Amino acid sequence: MSGTVGDNAGRGSGVIAPAGTGATVSASDPTISTNPSSVGVEWINSTSGETWICTDITAGENVWKSTGTHSSGTIQPLPDFLGDRGMMPCGNTDSGQLAIVDYVAISSLGDAQDFGDMTVGRTNPASGSSGSRMVTGGGMASGLSNVLDYVTIGSLGTGSDFGDLTVARNQLGCVTNGSRGIWGGGEASGEAASDVMDYVTLSSIGDASDFGNLLSGKSAHPGGSNGTRGVFGGSDSNVVEYVTITSLGNSTDFGDQLGSMNHRSGCSDGTKAISAGGAGYSNVVEYVTISSIGDGADFGDLTVARMGMSCCSDGTKLLWGGGYSGSDSNVIDYVTAASLGDASDFGNLTSAHRYKGPGCSGT
Repeated sequence: MSGTVGDNAGRGSGVIAPAGTGATVSASDPTISTNPSSVGVEWINSTSGETWICTDITAGENVWKSTGTHSSGTIQPLPDFLGDRGMMPCGNTDSGQLAIVDYVAISSLGDAQDFGDMTVGRTNPASGSSGSRMVTGGGMASGLSNVLDYVTIGSLGTGSDFGDLTVARNQLGCVTNGSRGIWGGGEASGEAASDVMDYVTLSSIGDASDFGNLLSGKSAHPGGSNGTRGVFGGSDSNVVEYVTITSLGNSTDFGDQLGSMNHRSGCSDGTKAISAGGAGYSNVVEYVTISSIGDGADFGDLTVARMGMSCCSDGTKLLWGGGYSGSDSNVIDYVTAASLGDASDFGNLTSAHRYKGPGCSGT
C-alpha cells in the first residue's frame, strides 16, 4: 500500500481523486468560485498568513476550511434558504392587520417595493424560506390563525393557500433548512404560551405535522438556522433552545440570551443567529454562533430602539424592517453579520406605519 488515501472529488460525484499537492499563494482568501483541481488543495493567504484546505469541489460551490492559529471558519455556499431578495410580509397598523408583502434587494441599499399580498392579512405570523418559496404561518387575523400560505419569491404576485398549522396560534418563531420549515411556540387559545412545534416540507403543499415540543411555552421570539440546527430565542424568559431540523423530537437547551425580552426579531446569516430590539423599545443587537452551544453576546445597537420588526438576510447583511417604538416605524436598518458593530440605515418600508411582521429571503 502507498499510505495515501484519496479524497472524494465532489458531492455525490462518485469520483475519487488524489489529495492535492503543493499550495496556491495569494494575497486574498479563496472563494466558493475558486475551483481547484482536487480535494486537498492548499491555499495560503500571504497577507494574513491563513491557510485553507479545499474539502469539497463542486464548480462554483467549493468548500474551503481554514487551519492553524489563524483559523476563521469555513468558506462555503450559502444555505438554500438565503438569497438576495428580502421578503417582509404582513404585520399590523393602527387600522388593522396587513396582507401586504414588501421586498428589497438586500445587496443594494434602498427603499422596499411592493411584491403583492398574502391570502389573508394578519399580524405576528412567522415565515420560512426554501430559497424559492416563502411560506407564512399563523398569526392573528380576526382571531388566532392556523393559515399557511406561500408566494414564489422570484415572481411578484399574490399568495396561495399552502395548508394549515396543527394548532392556530399567534407570535410564533420559524426555522428552516431550505427543505423543512418548523414553526415553534406562539400564543394559543386563552393567550397561553404554547410549546408546540410543527413542520412542513416546503416544496409540498399540505398541512403541518407534529415535530415535538419546546422546553416550555414561549411566544414573540426569534428563530435562526445554520441549515442543520434551528435555534429559537428567548421571550419572557431568556432561554435559548435548539432542534436538529432533520430529526423529529423535543428541543434542547442552548444557553441564555442577554436578558428576558419578548417581541425581539431575528434571523440568521447561516452561521450566527442575530436578534434585535424587543419589548420596552430596545436597541440591543445580540448573537449566538449556532454551531456552538452557549450564551448570547453583544453585537451592537439598532439605529432606532423598537420592537416587533421583520428580519431577513442574504448571508452577508441582516436587515430589520418596521417595528414599534411608541409609534409605528417604516425604518429598515442593517448590520454586516461578520463584523460586530452598530446598525446602519438601509431605507424604508412601503408603508409609513408597520410592525409585527415576519421576514425571510430567497431568490
